Amino acid sequence: MTGDGLAKINDFADKNITLSTHVNILAPEYWDSLCQKYKAIVEHMFDYRVHVSEAEVIEAFRKARYFDRFVDQAVRQIALSPLNVNVSNNRTENFAFDSI
Repeated sequence: MTGDGLAKINDFADKNITLSTHVNILAPEYWDSLCQKYKAIVEHMFDYRVHVSEAEVIEAFRKARYFDRFVDQAVRQIALSPLNVNVSNNRTENFAFDSI
């Protein structure tokens, strides 16, 4: 948790929760096993990330039967500037603390 995020949570607690000094922030180590155990209950609240290597991207272009010149161009472009792709979906609820 970032310092800014923690400050927002503490500020919200001070204004909205009686005895907010009793609010404890539990670290990921605490929640990990519980999230694994109750995955079906909590999985809709997670931001899923996929890691794909540059080689896998190039292989996907080849398997999709892109012309060799386009694959070669992609190889050169990735070497010059790494490829970043953000993927989202319309099935996962946005779970944010914007108001805090």
